[in-house]
Amino acid sequence: MSEEETNAARQNGSESPVPISKAVLYLVLSILWVFPSIGACWLIGPDVLKWFSAKSFVAALASVKFEQWIALALLGLHLFFVVLAFRFRSRDRRNI
Repeated sequence: MSEEETNAARQNGSESPVPISKAVLYLVLSILWVFPSIGACWLIGPDVLKWFSAKSFVAALASVKFEQWIALALLGLHLFFVVLAFRFRSRDRRNI
């Protein structure tokens, strides 16, 4: 792109966005995902002892409520985002 085209694009407001690395995006997502994770822990917390005191594994699974399964999925997603943030961060460091 020539300098004239670049200046024209800036005047028209169609400047291309600055690329952001995936490591930064997943880091921000991991930090902001703390808030849903706190709510998930709030849902899971009161009944955790029931899970461990169940007589069998099947009974423990049966004692988990639907909203607690969703909360466990939210916590799993948080862990997934943290792993992705570290993976892309190490990939960016190797490329430097």
